[in-house]
Amino acid sequence: MVVIKKTDVHDFTKHINSVHDAIKFTFEEESDNCIPMLDTMITRNPNGCLSFCVYRKPTHTDQYLDFASHQPLEHKLGVIRTLTHRAKTICSDQDTLNTELRHVKRALSVCGYTKWAWNTPQSRKLDPKPNARKDTAPPKGHITLPYFQGVTEPLSRKIRKSGVVVHVRPDNTIRSIVSCTKGQAQERRPLRCNL
Repeated sequence: MVVIKKTDVHDFTKHINSVHDAIKFTFEEESDNCIPMLDTMITRNPNGCLSFCVYRKPTHTDQYLDFASHQPLEHKLGVIRTLTHRAKTICSDQDTLNTELRHVKRALSVCGYTKWAWNTPQSRKLDPKPNARKDTAPPKGHITLPYFQGVTEPLSRKIRKSGVVVHVRPDNTIRSIVSCTKGQAQERRPLRCNL
């Protein structure tokens, strides 16, 4: 993003497009003193200051991981953490932040996220803890387990007690069902799909 006089936009664009034949730039001008940049809507206020809020494309559908889906709970709570962290990082004032958090709660409630999910400590892990210890021992190792509901959770708890960090991944993904790499081509496993 660049702040530039309107009279210089075309000359500047022409200049950067002349640097290399294979690289061409286009530009988008602000509209109503606003311009989107990545996930952020930047607004130029009358006093010259900039304000920021979360930006969603007009085609955005608010579709997130459904809370009833066969996925690890930590992934579902991670959706809450990620969206609230993004809101707190991007929004420049409290009113905008409150509006964004209301929008996120409404969108996630449609996806089955309950009040319990919002209030559980794991959904707020990114918030800094004032008395968090920094001298904790490093983990003894890392392990990645496939997710099977009712089996992976208790197994993960037992492994974590021994000081090993447990990562959980979904066992059955659309990619694993549809795609097949060269090495897997000879094996040809039967397809398994949980619906």
